[in-house]
Amino acid sequence: MIPTACMTTTAEGWQRPTPEQIRAYLDAKGITPYRVAQLIGVSRMTPHRWLTGEIVITFAHWAALVRAVELSTNP
Repeated sequence: MIPTACMTTTAEGWQRPTPEQIRAYLDAKGITPYRVAQLIGVSRMTPHRWLTGEIVITFAHWAALVRAVELSTNP
């Protein structure tokens, strides 16, 4: 689903996930774009823009997204 390079730090050669990879990750975790916005404190439109490719996701937002999603979906 998500390449290992997307889950590493920038110092280890972070690779930006594609919109399709972001969508697959969110779908697998059962998280909506609206929920992502709530979890990481971005505009409601920002996750939609990542998913359409209108804007690219930054490392900081990706790291925050993964951390927030993992914390919210793991008991």
